[in-house]
Amino acid sequence: MSTLTAYEAETALVGACMLSKSHARRLTQTVPAVMFAKVANRLLWERITQLAAQNAEADLVGLKSALTGEMTDDVAESWIIHCAEFVPSASNAEYYATEVRNAWMRREFQRIGELSGTANFDPMAAMAETRRIATLAENQTPEYGSWSDFIRDGSKAEHSIPTGFTMLDKQQDCSGLALGQTGVVLAGTGAGKTWALLQMAKHASDQGYRVLYGTFADLSAEDLASRIMKISCGYGSKASADRDGRLEDWENAKSYAAISGTLGIYDGSRKRHGGDVMRFLDFIEERQGNKASRYDVIFADYAQKLTSSEVKRGDSYEMADVCAGHVRRFAGEFNLPFWVGSQASMTPEGLLMTKGNRVWEEDAGLVLEIVRYRQKYQKLWQQVPEEIRCEGITRASLRKSRHGRDHVEEWWRFTSRGRFETTGYEAK
Repeated sequence: MSTLTAYEAETALVGACMLSKSHARRLTQTVPAVMFAKVANRLLWERITQLAAQNAEADLVGLKSALTGEMTDDVAESWIIHCAEFVPSASNAEYYATEVRNAWMRREFQRIGELSGTANFDPMAAMAETRRIATLAENQTPEYGSWSDFIRDGSKAEHSIPTGFTMLDKQQDCSGLALGQTGVVLAGTGAGKTWALLQMAKHASDQGYRVLYGTFADLSAEDLASRIMKISCGYGSKASADRDGRLEDWENAKSYAAISGTLGIYDGSRKRHGGDVMRFLDFIEERQGNKASRYDVIFADYAQKLTSSEVKRGDSYEMADVCAGHVRRFAGEFNLPFWVGSQASMTPEGLLMTKGNRVWEEDAGLVLEIVRYRQKYQKLWQQVPEEIRCEGITRASLRKSRHGRDHVEEWWRFTSRGRFETTGYEAK
């Protein structure tokens, strides 16, 4: 059996206990809800624990009823179904429970290790906390030589949110953009910056994360909803769906776009002072105090449109410094990934030059560059392997990574469905 990430193990355990009342009754006694890192899974596990104590079925109907008033019906049902479909049976429930316990212990030990560097660190209290962790987890601490070995064990995906792009996720020690970090998608006009950000946002939403997508360019919330529909089913408007006879796919995508609880859109393109970075961050902060409305990952499209009243001179360099600083501090304070799209111009050699200050890229934990190759630029076109030359061919480059390998390049294809797909070819 392949190793699961922390979130996958949690989801699998919830799904297994939905399928088996006996497993739910037994495992809710040994795995407390505090061991779940993901809020949605923790909330479901609390309700499964209650239903198991009442000897009731923790199936779709039972959980929806137990969650009344805590999550919107659409969001609750969507995530419950996702958990139920995540596992084919309950036969591996014990294994999932062990993985959840081990992931929780890794997080707890890491927290204690981080506290050791502070002025108020109490070694005796830390020893007591260590004993508490081991006892609560039924003394299932793996046999490692040191705490550092213990912390490094596993994929550490519980400390990140995956992007959905294999090239990015597999190169990161934490399998995605680490919590508390900023990520930048750098691309020229028309290369697919917004499409890439939306694809990542939709992937995160599909995994159950609460996503906020802020648009500050010339794309309205309606434009973005249409693009989300295109990514979902290939059709961005009902007219095109009518012509191709795929109304069912289009209606499903339209319903998905309407689930504002999982993928919300902040329309800064139509508001007065809509691009003000502090107004945007204040809007997010108001919702972070409520577990029913807090976001797990933020997107801002795009960086050069963000402004700040703190800027005195008004030039683009100072503006970038101030805005990037606010975003970086916000991501760290609330411990969430914050993706930003950054506009660039392309040189004849295919190099991207950021418009204004490069501070967004310099401060980021991960930088993805996207360059679209077109046949009219013959010098660049010849760099593409002949067998994969096509409309939409794109060079994707992982230029910077604080949590894994960087300077990795791959050829992607931008499809008619509004999605980037890998060709399987590395770019040299």
